[in-house]
Amino acid sequence: MEDFDQDEIDAFVLTYSLFAQKNDSISLARIAAIYKADWMPSEAKEYFDSARRSVNDCLGSAATIMLGEHYVRVRDIIDVIIYGGMAHTNTKKAEIFEEWMRSGIKGFIWAEFFAHVKHLLEILRSRA
Repeated sequence: MEDFDQDEIDAFVLTYSLFAQKNDSISLARIAAIYKADWMPSEAKEYFDSARRSVNDCLGSAATIMLGEHYVRVRDIIDVIIYGGMAHTNTKKAEIFEEWMRSGIKGFIWAEFFAHVKHLLEILRSRA
């Protein structure tokens, strides 16, 4: 990723992890618990739930890449790139990442990753 320096990559990975990992205090899953509180206005609950559904729908959708007879989910591409390629925190995902980078689909993987991360950021930004 020659267009980005290591600080930019680290900042992105850290920020993404904060929202994605359920055990983090500002994860979308933890924030959802706050929005379920009785004191939260119903309009705010609906707005947050809509944004969270949109994020989960995007992550759960099939990317345009097929491995074998199955389409790869967007969530899998993002997780493999972040936790296997950028953060190197998951050995299994690192092996998958390395396999993808050696294959003929490397460019497609990166294109899917950037397109969907941009889309996720647009979802969250439009709901903020």
